[in-house]
Amino acid sequence: MNEKEVLGYSTLNINITNSIIQRVKDMIGLDFLFYELLQNADDSNLQGKRATHFVCRVYNDKIVINIDSVFTRCDKILEECTWDNQNNKNIKTKKCDFHAILEISSGNKDLITSNSNTKIEDIPIGKFGVGFLSVYQITSVPQIESNGLSLKIDPAAKQQGTWTTSEILEETKITLPFVKKNDDWTHGINISKEINNPDSVLKTFINCSTETLKFLKNINKISIYYNDKLEHELIKSKTKISEEIQVLEITGNKTEKYLIINGISEMKNIDIFKENSDFLKKQRPAYYQIAIPIKDELNNSGKLFAFLPTENYTHCPIDINGMFFPLTSRKLIKFQNDFTNLEANWNSQIVKAAAKKFAKLANEILKIIGYKNFIFLLNSLRDLRNKSTSQNNLDYCMGLFWEEGKENFRELKFVETIEKRIEKPENVVILHNNAVKHFEMISKWSDRITSED
Repeated sequence: MNEKEVLGYSTLNINITNSIIQRVKDMIGLDFLFYELLQNADDSNLQGKRATHFVCRVYNDKIVINIDSVFTRCDKILEECTWDNQNNKNIKTKKCDFHAILEISSGNKDLITSNSNTKIEDIPIGKFGVGFLSVYQITSVPQIESNGLSLKIDPAAKQQGTWTTSEILEETKITLPFVKKNDDWTHGINISKEINNPDSVLKTFINCSTETLKFLKNINKISIYYNDKLEHELIKSKTKISEEIQVLEITGNKTEKYLIINGISEMKNIDIFKENSDFLKKQRPAYYQIAIPIKDELNNSGKLFAFLPTENYTHCPIDINGMFFPLTSRKLIKFQNDFTNLEANWNSQIVKAAAKKFAKLANEILKIIGYKNFIFLLNSLRDLRNKSTSQNNLDYCMGLFWEEGKENFRELKFVETIEKRIEKPENVVILHNNAVKHFEMISKWSDRITSED
């Protein structure tokens, strides 16, 4: 076959341009675009070959993404999808990846068996077709090449999907030509001038890369080029400390380290889910991860992640990643104060399970992050406990990190004395100046403590 032989044409399941424009308005932002491109790369998995390297090339007129894994394809690209789900026995998808990309908002990655033995790296992050819509804020004609096929999508054309052969077999290439500023497409979406500005694209993608790489399941390397010159590269590695604890290291222009704690929430033991077993059967295993920076000084800039960062801040140094239910835009996790909302309750239970795990492993956490950071962390958690009373509110759930562990914390050595010894709170009489700012918290465990001054 000739490389560019036209194989045929397909149509989108939504064939009205205005419909796509309305959906994209919830997905505006170069950061959102970067997250979604990475998410689709992280989810790619054909017969066990997962993507590990994400390459982004920014040019003056386009963005090109290269991924070291391939799109799944069925035998009949111009007919009803014949994908037989040979990908993974624990993961059920409705269509092959190529057909799914044509079915906007198809939720192709929804159907997953409720099996706690399913590996976290096998579970898709997103719903194929939803996040991919974000590319239409910068392009009107995306093209995907993979597994010997090329699919060019033009929602405004009579022939919306054009299939040709391709020489690209063992990887995936996604080409996103920038729309022109006077294009009707851009006026309909009302996008910022920064969206198709190569310098803005490059800056945003680089700024987002470190935070994004932290919790991706399979991608462990991100390379970003500008006009074929390497501008930024990150490599992720993990060191196993125990079955539950890892140290994550991300190296690039600088090195960042995180303590990672892994767990799973047993939702079947929660009353509201016992009463709604049909809901529970359809859900993914409730995996979660806790991340705490390992560095000289902590701050209260932690976030929630649905594998990708959200705009939910934990107001303490802890990041929590989990099988959360986000809003459609994926920018926020559901935490409304509605005790009958199953998805909001699910999200709350993941954070509560993480709090119990944190309390259980407090001594190991102390050893890894050091006593100064540990006491700062505890003080932040105590402040959160005092801030909120609503049982489904995120601040309340984060405050449980304090409530679940406060009796355990008192048995740990993390308070510096005037003699520069590190002791349990109850064994301290005079605090070192370094610990004075935490006097109120420490004094809850001992009525003998005074400050050096």
